Order: sequence, then structure tokens, then C-alpha cells
Amino acid sequence: MSLYIDGIIYTLQKHGGISVYFNELLKRLMQSDINTQISLYPNASQAIKDLPNNINVNKGERFLERYRDVESIESNVFHSSYYRLPKNKNIKIITTVHDFTYEKFFPMYKRVVHSTQKKRAILASDAIICVSENTKKDLISLIPNLDESKIHVIYNGVNECFEYNCLPTDDYAIFIGSRADYKGFNKSVMALSKLNFLRLVIIGGGGLSLAEKEFLQQQLPGRYEYKPFVTNQELNQLYNAAFCLLYPSLYEGFGIPPLEAMRAGCPVIAMNISSIPEIVPYHQFLCEDNEPDTIVDRISLLKNDVLLRNQLISLGIQKTKNFSWDIMYKKTVDVYKMLGA
Repeated sequence: MSLYIDGIIYTLQKHGGISVYFNELLKRLMQSDINTQISLYPNASQAIKDLPNNINVNKGERFLERYRDVESIESNVFHSSYYRLPKNKNIKIITTVHDFTYEKFFPMYKRVVHSTQKKRAILASDAIICVSENTKKDLISLIPNLDESKIHVIYNGVNECFEYNCLPTDDYAIFIGSRADYKGFNKSVMALSKLNFLRLVIIGGGGLSLAEKEFLQQQLPGRYEYKPFVTNQELNQLYNAAFCLLYPSLYEGFGIPPLEAMRAGCPVIAMNISSIPEIVPYHQFLCEDNEPDTIVDRISLLKNDVLLRNQLISLGIQKTKNFSWDIMYKKTVDVYKMLGA
């Protein structure tokens, strides 16, 4: 029995939630008795540095590789990191669905290309993993003719390097990852511009554009810092000392940053929408919208009520105990074995 992991995701993103997911999966597979092959392509991924040294399968990248079926697979089970299929039709196929961001927020031309590839992979799969109940709900809504018995909800985990160190709270808020419109970055900046005691630390999400720099200088002159990349250990320290994580996204398939932040004792300001209520336990504190005044209200509550802040930290740390990459791995392997890997 054998498993084939298509590592195309490492070509598509330097770092991100899906790369983290497959890193954690591959780390454990490489230490197991499952015969695992992986295809890696030329990439500039930061995440790939975290992979085990015994992953050494490399393939030449073809024109438009991300949209092409994978050749020369002799394994029993195929799991693509980003919605591809094998040319071999006699192999069992697993697809992990992380979210439906493209379908909800991207322009038509990008949405059609992505959604067509994703739907083709889902419909051809023998098993489908959804990373949250909300993602499963979205999947059934968008592909109502799908056989629901194929769907397995398996939550993501959180790296154990994130831990609460009881550091003194510093005067900065964190915004991490993509700054696409639906993520609420501009509204977070506008919220902080109404307050005079917090700086903004921006982590990842690609380099700041000229327009973003001008906007930040206008709204938060001298009160922001951009960090293009930090290690998990550095991020843990930043979370520990932060006043809060600003994560007012209109949609998330799961939400790894809130989980990391809570494990490190950092309160999360997020919306009561999509998968966030499955991750963040203090629902009454979550926002009903991501308007600047709503964000300011939550920040003010945290500043003025020490007891509330401590309660949120305690609830968050307790909730993170329900999420583990080891649990994700074991449940995913159960699906592999069910299909013959």
C-alpha cells in the first residue's frame, strides 16, 4: 500500500495556511510506515524549509503545471495539495477543501478558473476532507449533488511551539497574513487611527504596496511596522506580548492565526461569521461587523476591563486544547487507510 502527495502548493505560495497544513501532514507521514511519495516543483516557498530532509522527490515543472493532471503515479492513494488529479484513473483520490474564498470574493475570471479546477477535483474524489463544519456547509451549498457520505470534517491543528509565557502586554496590535479587502485590513488601520495608544505590527501577506504605505502613513504615521516573515518562535513571542490580534475577516475556511494567538495568550478581535465561531470560544465578544467603530469598541473593552481580558485569554487557551496536528494526522491517515493506502 502506498500514498502519493502532490506538492504543487509549495510552488503557489511562499507561506500560508495550506502550506502549514501539508507541512504538518508530511512531517508525520515521513516518520510513519506508510510508503509516501511526494512531488516537489521549483519554488520560492518559505514553508518548504520546515519539511523533513528525507523528502527528496523533485520533478520538472511543465507549462501551466498547476492546472495539469499528474503523470506516472503508481500509488494506491493520491492526495493533491491544491485541487489536481492524477492521470491514472485507477487510483483512489482524496481532496482537502480549505475554503471557498475564490467563489465568494475573487473577480469572475479568477473565480471561474479556480472553481472549475476545484469542482472537477472534488467530483472525482473518493473522499473529501473539509477543515471545518462551515467549509462542509459551503461545499454542500455550492455542489448540492455531491455525495455527502464522502465528506469528512477534520479540523486543522496548532503548532505546539505557541504557548502562553505571561509576558507583559505591549502597546501593539497584530495583523497577520493576506490584506485582501475581505480580510478587513483597511478597517483595522482606520480603527487604530481613532486610538492613540496602539501601534500596528503587520506580518506577512506580501510586500506593502505604494498605496498601502501611503494609507498607513496617512492613518498611522510612525505607528506601524511591517515584518515580511517571522519564524513560529518569533511569532509566538509577538503574540505573547501583543495587546490583541486583529482578524476582522468577512470569511474564513478555518482560521489558523486566531488559534495560534489564543494558544499564546493573545485575545482575538474577529467576526462572528463563517468558521470563526468554531475556533474562537468567546462568541459574545466577537464582532457582528468589521466597521472601524466596532473594532474600536472591542479594543476599548479589552483596555478598560482587565477581568474581561483575563477571561478571554483563559477561554482561548482552553479552546486550543481541542485542536491538534496529531489529531488531524491520525484522522487523515484513517481516511487514507479506508481507501487503501
